[in-house]
Amino acid sequence: MSEQSAADTGTAEAITIQIDASQFRLTRREWTAEQLRNLPAPPLPPDRDLFLLRGSGEDDLLVHGNEPIRLEDGMRFFTVPATILAGRRPTAP
Repeated sequence: MSEQSAADTGTAEAITIQIDASQFRLTRREWTAEQLRNLPAPPLPPDRDLFLLRGSGEDDLLVHGNEPIRLEDGMRFFTVPATILAGRRPTAP
């Protein structure tokens, strides 16, 4: 299991998230998609999209950009080839 922590969190309680088959133990609760993409070694390549797995019939959420994401213990993320467009509406040519 990979270990990640941030000095700016003081005594924050650690949480565990999963990206594909890898688990990460984190003490910081807010991350951007770009920061999450850099957790695995090697980092996720640009030809892969990162999604947050949501349950209860909700669509999985495409995670991208530099908007902060509030992480909770047990969150699961997965990657797919960027060409699939899952969770995105195709744009007109």
